[in-house]
Amino acid sequence: MKYLIIITIVITFFPAILFSKIINGEAKYRFGDNETVIQAKKKCKIEALRNAVETYAIYIESKTIITDYKLSKDIIIAKAIALVKEIKINEEKIDRLNSIVYCNISGEINEKEVLKTLHEQSNDNRKNIKFSGNYYFGEGLNSDLRKADQQAIRNLVTDIANDLQNKFAAIKPQDQNQYDFTESIINTYKTSFNKYEKKIDIDNGRNSVLRYIKKSDLKKIFNPRKKKIKDYLSMAQRAESELRIGDALRYYYWTLSLLRTHPEHNQIIVPFFDKKLLLLALPEKINYILTNLSFYVSSIKNKKNNKQVFINIQYKEMNIQNIDYKYYLGDGWSVITNGKNGLALCEFNGAFSKSMKKIKLNIEYRYKGKNKIDPELKTVIESVNPLYFPSSSFEIDLKNRKKI
Repeated sequence: MKYLIIITIVITFFPAILFSKIINGEAKYRFGDNETVIQAKKKCKIEALRNAVETYAIYIESKTIITDYKLSKDIIIAKAIALVKEIKINEEKIDRLNSIVYCNISGEINEKEVLKTLHEQSNDNRKNIKFSGNYYFGEGLNSDLRKADQQAIRNLVTDIANDLQNKFAAIKPQDQNQYDFTESIINTYKTSFNKYEKKIDIDNGRNSVLRYIKKSDLKKIFNPRKKKIKDYLSMAQRAESELRIGDALRYYYWTLSLLRTHPEHNQIIVPFFDKKLLLLALPEKINYILTNLSFYVSSIKNKKNNKQVFINIQYKEMNIQNIDYKYYLGDGWSVITNGKNGLALCEFNGAFSKSMKKIKLNIEYRYKGKNKIDPELKTVIESVNPLYFPSSSFEIDLKNRKKI
């Protein structure tokens, strides 16, 4: 019977021993004239306990996979303080001359109980996020944590896109579904989510991830793009004034592309476009530049099976500084070529060089290959349906000669 009692005692206390952890903390507290020593000692003990638990909280952060740490630091401390047991004062000193109390304490805390409490808190937060109406959110569930997270991000984008569909209805291409178009736009903001997006991971035998953003923070995600729109617009105007027409077309088109992905695209007005909506003014400006370009053949060099045609390009009767273009070779199009200082060269070979009467030429305005310096813009150009400007296509009669 004696052995049975011993075994029973060991089994009863083994789980507590397994999950219990001793924590230590110390603090100094300076008390005022209106405080008694007893009050000061009590406050010093509380501060020492908080310091002990704060160190423990850092340890718990590395152990648990509840990762919404904006709330976790305070929550871990608050929950853990309530769970500390067997608190002992190891050392206590009173410096009456300087009105300072020193306290060193230790206590026992059950890690399993702390984690259980934090998971319950996390589940409460999930419910608040999902049902309060104040958040966009997406959930992911997968045995692979990375895949669960990716699924949560996709579902977060879906939630935002569903809510914002109407904001992009007016610019949706006819051949594209409204939701798909809106989703492609929201996806261009994913790299901006990081600053405001939060995440909760719960390991309950199957990786569950919740990604969420406060609805009130969504405008903060969109605001940097509005600034970028204005920056590119300013660059376009400067380039146009300096007759860098290639740069002007590029920046105007990039401004328009970014604008079409902003929820306020039908509200932004700029004074120097006669207070028109920027969404309407930009296509007009691009068309205005293209229709005010003029092309003259300045010289032709004929060689055996080869023809070189030098073209003078002007904008409002002034030589342009730069422009990019491609031209038809008879069996396909040339690579994009750069024209400078009012001159562009088109070179033809074979039978087509002898029979051709006109040059088909397309002015470049999208500059898809040059947007790599701006990853956000690159994503926009590649993700959202492009706009086509028929006025970018020209036919130049070889008889239209003009010396420069």
